Amino acid sequence: KEKEKEKEQKEEKEEKEEERLKKEEALSKRAVAVAVAIAGGPMPPPPRLSEPPSLLKRTLSYITNLSNPSHLPPSEEKLSRARALARGGLGNRVNRRKIWPLLLGLSESDMQKPIPPVRKHKHTEQVQKDVERSLFAYLGNNSDLLEEKRNSLSRIINALLCEQPSLEYFQGYHDIASVFLLLFDERRAFHLVRRMSLHHFRDYHNVSLDSVVSLLADIFPILSHVDPLIHSFLIKSGVQPLFSLSWVLTWFSHSINTFDDVCRIYDYLLSTNPYSIIYLAASLILHRRDALLAQTCEFSAVHHFLSHLPANLPWDDLIATSISLERQYPLSRMKSQPENAPPYPYSWMVDVIEQQKRDRRRDYVSAAVSVGVLAIAFGLTYSSLSSSSSSSSSSSSSSTSPSTSGNTLSPSSIISSISQALNWGSE
Repeated sequence: KEKEKEKEQKEEKEEKEEERLKKEEALSKRAVAVAVAIAGGPMPPPPRLSEPPSLLKRTLSYITNLSNPSHLPPSEEKLSRARALARGGLGNRVNRRKIWPLLLGLSESDMQKPIPPVRKHKHTEQVQKDVERSLFAYLGNNSDLLEEKRNSLSRIINALLCEQPSLEYFQGYHDIASVFLLLFDERRAFHLVRRMSLHHFRDYHNVSLDSVVSLLADIFPILSHVDPLIHSFLIKSGVQPLFSLSWVLTWFSHSINTFDDVCRIYDYLLSTNPYSIIYLAASLILHRRDALLAQTCEFSAVHHFLSHLPANLPWDDLIATSISLERQYPLSRMKSQPENAPPYPYSWMVDVIEQQKRDRRRDYVSAAVSVGVLAIAFGLTYSSLSSSSSSSSSSSSSSTSPSTSGNTLSPSSIISSISQALNWGSE
């Protein structure tokens, strides 16, 4: 029995290692494909839907595109591409350093502005307490690096709260700032976090968290549409959606210790609207459905289970589910824009979205004209054919030669009909 158990454990370990290697390979391919698209190359397919070309081919294509600056897309197309790429995952830190500023509407010159001076304020002590227990999950026991990064983190948060005194500090905010600090230098991280606070998280910087709690309340209605059994189980247990407070407040950066997973979530949430976090929370609950239903249906057991997330969650699948849920059950039908939050889409997205709308209208009109032209051409051609057939029949019955008929169908008459239809279509 012990030998069999050892054999099973060995096989399980090998399977996990093989799965890890496959995931790393897929991630590497995705990263190179995104790099190619950033340089203006073809957009990569969504993950898992089709096998991307070889790593070597992507790398060569990337190098070729980098040496051809004229191949870079215009700024509006850049933002549109960036949002599409981020939804599918950017793959690595290099790509994120290029794409995240685009998603937040910041140029390199914007991010080179100096950080405002720091002075004491009403949240100084709380910020210091949070900073002192931050970054350990990502940096481990490297004391020198921890101290350096914590000092930078403290300066970023305190400088922002001094510059924007209307913003209230909330616990977990240091987790958000940590994500940007680990990807960018201190100055760039400050401006990215500042933009996040003034837009994506603006509704969370209030004295009370009433607006956040009201947002959490939308998770259960989504679950009631998708899985009534899960919804009734949660209601029966008496649990409230407050178990997901840290998910929403920090975009899961407080609840997950794997930095790449956190970055993958930020890829998605930076590229979409502020309510998408609710659908991601709902998709996570649905993913853990069977394990949840196996719990004792009472408050403490269910709340504890949902509050503690397992490692190695399939975030690509969860994000795909979230996108699907948002399309099927749009929150705009159930909820209005929060009062304190800036209107979405944000200012740097408006021009691009309007351009996309104009492009779609142009495509619809072109398609309608094309269909109309074909229908008219077919109708005129069919009419000519019918006239020709009836004329031929009458000519035969009266012993008249067919060559004397003036309505004989010919290539020139078909071309004439189509030309006339095209003229009408263009008008």
